[in-house]
Amino acid sequence: MRFFCWLFLKSIRFFFFFFKFFISSIKFKFFELEVVVFFKFILKVFLILIKETFLQFKFLVDIIACDFPKKKMRFCVRYLLLSLRFNVRLQIITKFFETQPIFSVCYLFNSSVWLERELWDLYGIFFLGNIALRRILTDYGFLGHPLRKDFPLSGFIEV
Repeated sequence: MRFFCWLFLKSIRFFFFFFKFFISSIKFKFFELEVVVFFKFILKVFLILIKETFLQFKFLVDIIACDFPKKKMRFCVRYLLLSLRFNVRLQIITKFFETQPIFSVCYLFNSSVWLERELWDLYGIFFLGNIALRRILTDYGFLGHPLRKDFPLSGFIEV
């Protein structure tokens, strides 16, 4: 097991050194690694994380979005990945503008289709290349996206 941990740390170091132009910052918090990636290179980073022999982050646990209306880059999306072989978790974070579409990872992870639909419905984040991007939790005639900070508490239409 120590040998696998050593190989894993060595490959992580190699990955971050080789792809330093894709990565904005790296943090280690609460026994998890957080990597902030530029939104243009999100697919390249995911391909490397999946295909690299000593990383093997092949399981997407969740996709989480945050809304910061006063910041220049309004949305922050966190991808929570798990390497089943090495029992290691990784958070890939990307920040982008309100009108900027982000690339979908549905061709890499089958579970991301549902999660991206949920973020589209509740936050209005458009995922470019998603095969089934439509409303999932709100009605099709619903106006707006309810988890945005600028959404009114009573909604746009009174019932």
